[in-house]
Amino acid sequence: MGFVSMTEAIVIAIQLVSFVVIIIIMAVVANTMAMSARERTGEYAVFKTLGFGKWHIAGLIFGESFFITMTGCAIASLRPFRPQRPSVTP
Repeated sequence: MGFVSMTEAIVIAIQLVSFVVIIIIMAVVANTMAMSARERTGEYAVFKTLGFGKWHIAGLIFGESFFITMTGCAIASLRPFRPQRPSVTP
């Protein structure tokens, strides 16, 4: 096997591992949102009592998860670029 074919195999392996990691992260996020929705059934019952429809309540749930996701993405994207303090050596 030549060097180029070996590096191609390494790249494919890295991509496969990356896809598996992304699928695991998506499963964790889905589980977290499902737990959050189950814990707040009382609040959703109050919304239904006040006259909110099921699609409006679903929109509130998805809107909240979208807001939390985008906030986390923004923080994670900006964190590596924060200015570093100069190291002070005595």
